[in-house]
Order: sequence, then structure tokens, then C-alpha cells
Amino acid sequence: MRTTTIPFKMKWSSVALLSAFGLIGTAGTAQATVTCGVGGGNAPTGWTLNGTSGSGITLGGGVSASAAPFISPSGDSTDCYIVTDAGGGHPSGDGSTLPASSIPGAPAIAGSTEGTYMKSPTFTAAAGQQLNFQFSFITQDGSGEFSDWASAYLVPVTANGALTGGPSLNLFTARTGSNNQVVPGVGFTGFPAGLTLTPSTASLQGNTFYLNPATGGTSSGDPNASQYGPTRYPNTGAPGGSTPWIDANFVFNGSDTGTYDLVMAVSNVGDDNYSTGLLFTGQSISGGGPIVPPNGSVPEPGTVSLIGAALAGLALLRRKRKNE
Repeated sequence: MRTTTIPFKMKWSSVALLSAFGLIGTAGTAQATVTCGVGGGNAPTGWTLNGTSGSGITLGGGVSASAAPFISPSGDSTDCYIVTDAGGGHPSGDGSTLPASSIPGAPAIAGSTEGTYMKSPTFTAAAGQQLNFQFSFITQDGSGEFSDWASAYLVPVTANGALTGGPSLNLFTARTGSNNQVVPGVGFTGFPAGLTLTPSTASLQGNTFYLNPATGGTSSGDPNASQYGPTRYPNTGAPGGSTPWIDANFVFNGSDTGTYDLVMAVSNVGDDNYSTGLLFTGQSISGGGPIVPPNGSVPEPGTVSLIGAALAGLALLRRKRKNE
């Protein structure tokens, strides 16, 4: 717990004191970094990761943001990743065994085969609150019947996390195609009014890098690392690799407030030989206070003790001022 020095003559309310101890958020600034520790199988705290290759490798985790293209505008030291395939080289060839239809709220992209997703805990959003994430789409795959996709979206759920069947709100979409522009993705529904993407479109850069989904390693000498770029299937000179990082900022308005899960998903289309993935990092809800689970939560014993200590400190401060 961070410590705070309180000037002896300063007036402090109980709310201000608790805030100084980091025990409550301040309206407009309540937010938390969403990222993953380095290594395969790691997900943000409380999130679900689902997607395993045929050889048993978990197809998501965290990677160090120490070199391009993993350095995001957020400045976070790590990124999260989800990919469709494991296996070294280009193609990767060790695809996910999770049917794309099993991804919660998956978009209706024809030919989708298998994929991977990360899903947030269920939360309830109020008008004026925001989500801010950064995304980069990565791929080895091509166009036509092999036009893989990635997406980030809010799927409406009940307080217990069950899908309501309502329409999802897209925050990011990407899909390979016949040209180099992949963002926004072809075949997806449009974006909600409260979303701002910067830049609004993006193309693959033709860069080359490596990612081992089992370890989060990025060495070109790793025989189990998939190679992304400089081209993509069918290697006709069309660039592969990654897009530039894209900032997605979404503000909830009165018409789209509600209870949601945030889903990050990727899927192969047509076959599972070439890998596609999504890199992401960002901030949780901000503006108007933090979002809490719809059923509420009980403070942990340690938090209750810290609150008690803070209030006791406030009482002692008031007694000292009275005795002056």
C-alpha cells in the first residue's frame, strides 16, 4: 500500500483520506490497466482464455513490449495476445481445436473454422463511462476463402453472464482480404456511435517478427515461434505481418448502457494452416467511477482493515487539531 504524508493543518474529509490511501476511486479517473504477464496461458486478472492447439498449446498469453511490433501507444511493458495457430515457421500448421461457433457472441463470418478468445468478467456500464484499448492485427493468412479475422466486441449478458441474444457492440474489427487494408474488417456489422478509432483504417505493413504462443517468446531463432510477415498466404507478394497500433475509445451513451462481457476473438477461415492473431492492451472503464459486477461485491477482509485504519487516522488527526 502506498503511503501519504498529511500536512498537519490541512482539512481532510473521510472520502479524501480513503482516496489518498488508494482505497476508493475518484470520479472521472477510475481505471485499471488490462494486460497480461509474459508467457503462454496468461490472461488479465479475472479474464477467461479459451483456445488450445491440436498439440495442446494454449493459444494466448502475454508478450514483452520491448521491441516492434509489440510496443503499444499505451506504454505498458507487456501486451496480451491471442492467435489461431501454434507451431514454428510460416505456415504454423497447429491450429486451434475450439470451433469458432463456440466463441461467445462470435460474428457471423462465413467459413469460420476454429479460433481463440479472451473474455472479461461481467460488468455493468453507465452513461458517460469509457473503454480505451489499443489493438494490432497480425497475420500470415490471405484472402478469399482464407480471409481470417479478429474482433473485439461487447456482448450483452445477464447478471450471471448468460448471453441475452442481443446485438454485440464492435470496438475493433480486422480481416484479411484482396487488398492490403484490413481494418475495419469486411463482413462485420458497423461500429456504435460512441466509438472513435485512431487511425480509422489500417493496412498490413509487410514487417517480419516472431511469436511463440507457448512461451510468449519473440526470438527468430526459436524453432517453435511462428513467423509473421513479410508476406501472407499464398505468398504472392501481398504484405503480411502486423498493422500499426490502433486506439479504440468507446463512450457509453444512454442507449447502449447495460451489462456486458468484453470479448477479444480471432478465427481461421477456410482452413487452420496459417496463423492470425490480435495484440491488445488498454484501460478498463473510466469516467464517473469504476464499474462493479452487477451483483455487487463484498470488500475483502484486508481492505476492510485498511479502511478502518484510515478512519482511525482521521479521528486522531481531528483530536490533535482540537487540542491545539
